[in-house]
Amino acid sequence: MPEPSPHDLHRLSIERRVRELLIHKLRVSPRALETSDSNTPLLGSGIGLDSMEAMSLAVEIEEAFGFAVL
Repeated sequence: MPEPSPHDLHRLSIERRVRELLIHKLRVSPRALETSDSNTPLLGSGIGLDSMEAMSLAVEIEEAFGFAVL
C-alpha cells in the first residue's frame, strides 16, 4: 500500500480537527461520527446539525483555522 501524500495527510489532519470541534464545541456524540466521512452531510440525515449549529461550526472553524467561512 502506498504512503499517503502530504496533501492526504493535511486533509486528514483538517478532518480530525473538524471532528474535534463537532464533539467538543457542538457536543455531537462521537458515536454519531463513527460512520461518517468527509462526504457525510452536516445537516439533516447526515450528522444532524440544525442551521444554528452549522453557523456555530462555521465560527469555530474560522477561529481554529484563521480564515473566513463564506
